[in-house]
Amino acid sequence: ESRHLGAILMGPGIGYAEARAVLDALLFELGLGGEYREAAHPSFIDGRLAEIHTSDCWAQAGEIHPRVLNNQGLTFPVAYLEVFLHRIF
Repeated sequence: ESRHLGAILMGPGIGYAEARAVLDALLFELGLGGEYREAAHPSFIDGRLAEIHTSDCWAQAGEIHPRVLNNQGLTFPVAYLEVFLHRIF
């Protein structure tokens, strides 16, 4: 079993910066951190997906590509974050 924590932010003005801010706050409260590295995935806007890998967790934050939003009939921007906790709980 593994524990994941995920969140989706949606609305006017939502983007990578908002997902990153929530992820930063969450990792801070859990006493975790690390350096973000740029990542790439076709579901996300280029340059707006980042990951952290540490011995305690893996985390990711990004902004969903407009093509994906259009395919799903979504009209507002969507940002995503996820944390996979290895050793916390």
